[in-house]
Amino acid sequence: MTGENDIDPEQALVAAMADAILSWNSWCHRRKDSYIPIDEDRGRVHHSMDCTPVLDTRFAVDPGLRGSGYIDQEDQALLPVAIVQKSSLQEFDARSASATALTILTHRQSTELSAGILAYCLLSVENLVQDARGMMAAITEIVGSSDDAGLIAGQLIEQGTYDGVRVLDPELLIMQGQLPELIRNLSTGFLLCVLIPFRDLGRRIIIKVSYLWEFRIVGNRFGSFIKGRRSLRLPMTAASDTQSYHIELRLPSNVRCLGMSIPGSIGLGIDEQGRQAFAIEPDHEVATPTDTTLHLNGSYLMPPYRPDAWVELEGARNDAFWASMVGGLLVSLLCVAILSSAVRGNIVLGADSGAITLLLSIPAVVLGYVSTKADHSLGQPMTLVHRIALLAYAVALLGMAAAPILVDDNLVVRDVWIAGTVLVVLVWVIMLLRLYAGFWHRLGYTLFFGNNPPAASFERDWRLSQ
Repeated sequence: MTGENDIDPEQALVAAMADAILSWNSWCHRRKDSYIPIDEDRGRVHHSMDCTPVLDTRFAVDPGLRGSGYIDQEDQALLPVAIVQKSSLQEFDARSASATALTILTHRQSTELSAGILAYCLLSVENLVQDARGMMAAITEIVGSSDDAGLIAGQLIEQGTYDGVRVLDPELLIMQGQLPELIRNLSTGFLLCVLIPFRDLGRRIIIKVSYLWEFRIVGNRFGSFIKGRRSLRLPMTAASDTQSYHIELRLPSNVRCLGMSIPGSIGLGIDEQGRQAFAIEPDHEVATPTDTTLHLNGSYLMPPYRPDAWVELEGARNDAFWASMVGGLLVSLLCVAILSSAVRGNIVLGADSGAITLLLSIPAVVLGYVSTKADHSLGQPMTLVHRIALLAYAVALLGMAAAPILVDDNLVVRDVWIAGTVLVVLVWVIMLLRLYAGFWHRLGYTLFFGNNPPAASFERDWRLSQ
């Protein structure tokens, strides 16, 4: 839903918006991201903001009402919600706590407003801007859709230059608190604003937005298939722009979580010299495997060292898992027992063929049926190996069951039974060893690199430990 009312980015509005954005954590009490997987590669994110917007007439959408002494309670006001990743928001929805649909700014309106906010913030610092025209050109590139927006923002912050020309004093800019971070954020995201009734300013309200989101998967599908795990990164929306940040992930039935981690809270403390300083807690984690909804929360007075939550998933221990493990063990014992009896001469081919065929066909049909049951697509790369194992069991059993009927040669039948038994036992042993994929991964890493492994990222170390 978008509104086409022209938003006039005059100084009164951009000044109010700049103040609101730079002080988000003073009037935004709580943010929550809820991630709900839909299929293998995407899900839906629900972001809610519990806040008390500042009562200020400068937020009025109608330029003629800004600064006036009276505004009708039904007139519209502008509210900045968050800076979200630059991309097309598919199936976007914005609502109030009462489920009333809310209007948002168009892309053009948001870009113009963002440019005005950055220009106001930079021009408000004395002696910061050295080339106003070059600064505006840089801002237009940063808040727009340029593929080089991040690079331009980095050069502007670190060197104060745009297109090889110095437009800002970088040393003075870096001293301006949250302003450099705001420039970086607007180079990778856009300002999401909603229109609310003026009566909601100055009172506690909840704004809810939702849209489709593509999974940020670490690694590849083949690795997920081999290890039975899947590594995700979940973006933390405006985690430092609130007093309390919460994130949750709702797991489908065929997936369970081995671990989830977000950066530790950042608050104020006292250093060894007795001075006030930032106190950073260890990362907050869910370290116990679970197949229910995951939830973590933190509080950040400054942006955390990473913008994502780390999640390590594996296939749930559902019907396919237990059938491949317990069923595989029973089938292995059955095949070994039949083969042993045949070798000792306790089974007479021909006379006992009907009973053997029936005995082997029943578990083959059951295991084949379990392997075809529908599953949530998020967990399919991790549970596919269980289905393949079940199909291998079924094929081996059907081959062993059909051999006495189709072949008259006892030696050939015995060879088929040997091959089927070896296949079933081998697959079951592989499935058993795969339960400890993390252990074998760490062991192989240690044996290959010895005591001098290459430098690994903190994220890789964390995932290996799960």
